Amino acid sequence: MKLSKVKRYIKLRLLFPFIKYVRKGICPKELALTITLGLTLGVIPFMGVNTLILIVLAIIFRLNHVIVQLVNYSVFPLQLILYLPFLKLGQLVFNGPKLEITSKEFIFSLRHEWLNTIIDIWKLNLLGLLIWFICIIPLGIIIYKTSYFILKKYKVNYD
Repeated sequence: MKLSKVKRYIKLRLLFPFIKYVRKGICPKELALTITLGLTLGVIPFMGVNTLILIVLAIIFRLNHVIVQLVNYSVFPLQLILYLPFLKLGQLVFNGPKLEITSKEFIFSLRHEWLNTIIDIWKLNLLGLLIWFICIIPLGIIIYKTSYFILKKYKVNYD
């Protein structure tokens, strides 16, 4: 019984006012762009840069920082899941350096040929980033058009 009162209190006093504050004054196009940027840049195969890039883009496009970061952080597990496939695909498509070694071999390589190992890792990251960029442009357009259509169709109250 007490748990339902707590849930009700959280919804009425915390969640609903927060949602109303976050969505205040935002139109469907802005919200669709916010969702699209958060989703597409949230899975970039370059750890740690998506938050900074999204802050800059939110300032440039005057988007809601809270929503864009919320979407960004919600897709973080997907970023981890897609990180290696992007690198592998970049390696395959662009004939990148091979780093299919065990952890012991990797540590040995770092100790004895650390510069070459780091250069190979950077090359793989850049190739993965290129694959991400190629894939994310059409996917971003699809996400934007779909989210805009849904937001406009259901006429969610934004004020």
